[in-house]
Order: sequence, then structure tokens, then C-alpha cells
Amino acid sequence: RPYNKRNQSGLKKTPGQAGEFLDLWVETKYIRVGQNFPNTRRRAAVVEKRNVYKNPIEMALASMLAKNAELVKKIDEMELLRDGGADQSYTMTLNGVVDAAVNGGVENYRTMINGKFREENPEIAEDVDNPARPDKRTLPSRLAESVTAQLKLLERGISIHKTKVSEAMAPLAEVMENNFYTKLVPQLEEIIASAVE
Repeated sequence: RPYNKRNQSGLKKTPGQAGEFLDLWVETKYIRVGQNFPNTRRRAAVVEKRNVYKNPIEMALASMLAKNAELVKKIDEMELLRDGGADQSYTMTLNGVVDAAVNGGVENYRTMINGKFREENPEIAEDVDNPARPDKRTLPSRLAESVTAQLKLLERGISIHKTKVSEAMAPLAEVMENNFYTKLVPQLEEIIASAVE
């Protein structure tokens, strides 16, 4: 479930548009019982309860990785189509990513990538720097790597899409391509360049 750790800790909400993402933690509750499922019993004794919290950078990374996997699948499928044979789903998948990014999608991850979250959201920094979880220290750089991967995927996808797009989707494809090269590429390159090592 969504969980606002800043509210729970009595801290003020993070200002700005990116604040919505920086305040979004996800809580997952795990309950272990004494019997295996499926079972014919109506009740089972709870043996262990555990809450796991995922910080906003983990959620952003999971979102980017899922979207990149979807892009790889769609681009690989599109590559096998005849010229002009791409139906609307291919155009809409690419356009959905380009449009979201142009309208502030990946921009919301900037403070996660450039390290400014450490000043504005010390609770995230505390979680990322937790000595018990050294794997979390690489989250900002892994998020930057996923943005780089998405940029390369979009470049490849738009290049292939040029020849595979159907006539009906050509006008949208032209707008998408223009948005990609004039707005998105410079924005993503700037975000990637701001990444903290």
C-alpha cells in the first residue's frame, strides 16, 4: 500500500512537483502462518508478521525497469514486421513513453539521480545509506542507468518505427519523433549528466 513516511514522521510534505514521487513509499505486509496453503482449516495461527518498506527510489527504479522491459518486447516484435505493418499498439507504446517523459515523467526522478534527495528527504538518504542493506547504496546510479537504457531503447524504437509505422499513425509518429529529438533527448541527457557517482 502507498505509505507517506514524511507524514508518519511529522515532517512537512516535500515541495514541488517531484515531491509527490519523493514522498511515495510502499509498504508490503508479510504474514507467515503455521500451515501450508491450500488448507481445509478455516483459521491458521500467525507465526510471523513483517513489514517491508520500499523507498521512492526503489519504486522509480522498478517502474523504469518494467517500462524498459515492455519497450524491449515491443521493439523486438516491431522489428520483425513488414514495412508499414506496425499497428497502433506499437505507436502508442512508444508515444506513451515519449509523451510522459516530455510532460515531466522522468524529470520527477532528477533529484533521485543527482543526489539532492539527501538534503530534501533525509529519510530516503537514511534508508539508502543503511549499513544493513549495502545493495541500496547503488539505487541512484542504477536509476540513472535505467534512464540511459530507456533513451537508447527509444532511439532504437523510433528509428525502427519510422519504416514500420502504418499510414494512419504517420502523423502521430511524426509529432512523437519531433518531441523525442527536440525535447526529450536534451532533457534526458541533462538528467543523466547530473548523476552523482
